[in-house]
Amino acid sequence: MKPNSASRVSDAGTYSRPLAGLRPGTVILTKDGEIPVEYLSAQDRIITRDTGYVALDRLTRQRGVTRAVRVAPGVLGKTDTDPETLLPAAQRVFLRDWRAAALTGATQGLIAIGQLVDGEFICDVGLRRMELFCLHFARSHIIYADGIELASARPDNNALRKVA
Repeated sequence: MKPNSASRVSDAGTYSRPLAGLRPGTVILTKDGEIPVEYLSAQDRIITRDTGYVALDRLTRQRGVTRAVRVAPGVLGKTDTDPETLLPAAQRVFLRDWRAAALTGATQGLIAIGQLVDGEFICDVGLRRMELFCLHFARSHIIYADGIELASARPDNNALRKVA
């Protein structure tokens, strides 16, 4: 399958495409504490790695069939007591270790989690029907989701608005 292209899933009668976002129940770090992503709303103050508190512009929800990746406990900054995490393969994670250097040549960077599949700690679990929530800001930020540093949704020109 070509990146960013749609392909038919024969038995489901739906289309698969790269999706990014967070599953319901994913805990987001906010000014008011840890809140499941589905309970967030516009103007909630989200804690970001790059800027500190940032007001959420909007929260969107999408559903579809996409390739999914399972992240084991203790991987990507999570503690060993955290449950495993299921993410869409296109979701970008923020890396600050040898993996960033190996994949980008820089000491840190955003990498699609699907590029980190090793078959042991980060496993491709194939196509999955997923409901995903996307956090939108005026620009992309690094947020804390289930203890992992993830990229927020990429801003699109239609969603930007002038702030008075």
